[in-house]
Amino acid sequence: MPTTAESLTTIRDAIEGLRVAARQDDDSRRADAADWLDGLFDGVETRRELKSAIRESARLFHGGMGSFQDVGTEVMHQAVERLGKALRSPWPW
Repeated sequence: MPTTAESLTTIRDAIEGLRVAARQDDDSRRADAADWLDGLFDGVETRRELKSAIRESARLFHGGMGSFQDVGTEVMHQAVERLGKALRSPWPW
């Protein structure tokens, strides 16, 4: 089971992948979503904080801000899949 720090690294790497894909696709909505996610996970240090941030981030995958239901390119699809997997992984709680 990964530590909280390892979990955060995995999630932050996936957020950065989303940011890169958004830049490549000139997708300002998803770039904004990546910024929002960065802020959400900024300062997270405990398992409880990590769990809360992951729960809040799930809104993106249910039609919320920067909805990920309609990816248009393979690059974005891969970035969204990676982020979704990172947020659904078995974390240390």
